[in-house]
Amino acid sequence: MPRAKFVDKEYIDAFELPSSVSIVCENITIDILMDYEIEQIRPNLTPSLTYHDHATHEILIVEEGSFDVIIANTNLTIKAGEVLLIKPHIEHKLLTHSSNMRRFGMRFNITSSDKDISGALPPYMHYSLNDEERSMIFHLIARLRKSQHTNLSRLDEYRMKAEFGIIISYVLERIAAFDADQKSEDIPKINLYTKIENYFYLNFSRQITLNSIADYFSYSRTQMRRILDKCFAMSFTEKLREIRLSAAKQYLMESDMSIDKIAEKCGYETRQGFEAMFLKHVGMTPNRFRRREKSAEKNK
Repeated sequence: MPRAKFVDKEYIDAFELPSSVSIVCENITIDILMDYEIEQIRPNLTPSLTYHDHATHEILIVEEGSFDVIIANTNLTIKAGEVLLIKPHIEHKLLTHSSNMRRFGMRFNITSSDKDISGALPPYMHYSLNDEERSMIFHLIARLRKSQHTNLSRLDEYRMKAEFGIIISYVLERIAAFDADQKSEDIPKINLYTKIENYFYLNFSRQITLNSIADYFSYSRTQMRRILDKCFAMSFTEKLREIRLSAAKQYLMESDMSIDKIAEKCGYETRQGFEAMFLKHVGMTPNRFRRREKSAEKNK
């Protein structure tokens, strides 16, 4: 897999990741470049000596400490719990930082109906995370930090896509709020589809229920049932089963884990229940599926 490319290689932990992923939601396409940084606390970080810019949106989220930056002829201090979203092709440079500074950075593009929407944004947006955003985003960054390894399975990639997608969805909500204040129609509003899809990908291994997902999104059970039918044309049970079986197939093809362990990781309470579900919907047992896929791989 290609190694992600970074601006400041001397202090950024590099990850082996796909070069990019795309999330499509109605008329919104989000291209997330795997050009991101999760910095540990580095007191010897060297500030940028020259101005630079990117051809993509850049988001910097400070977990601890602070840093000073010049952008659009303005000196800013970005503190813990704050976000700096920089529009493409806007020059900026890092001035100073606190000794305990740690931040998360990511670059991405957003298009709507094949049209770049960045023109509707100001040069930068600087804002503080509210309690919900801070809790969720910092949790996701911690999960991403733990994923620092080189051999990602397809399931790992799906999970990371979901985690990036949730972070981006919070940014899109801020952009949409700005858009509403400006009364512009250029920036699309994020809908619920992506968040629900990501919720399933991040929680399928747990014993989630229709009630738990309804509570999470602050809907009644009846409302959530209708939303799921509209978003996916399937019920909660059908959607959860689809994702669990997809994950199980990846584990069977890409790992040597036991059937019992795969059943557990895919949210099934017993091996027997997992095997019965797999046989019913895939048409063969998990072991037979694994043997067939391994054999097909060898014969390529």
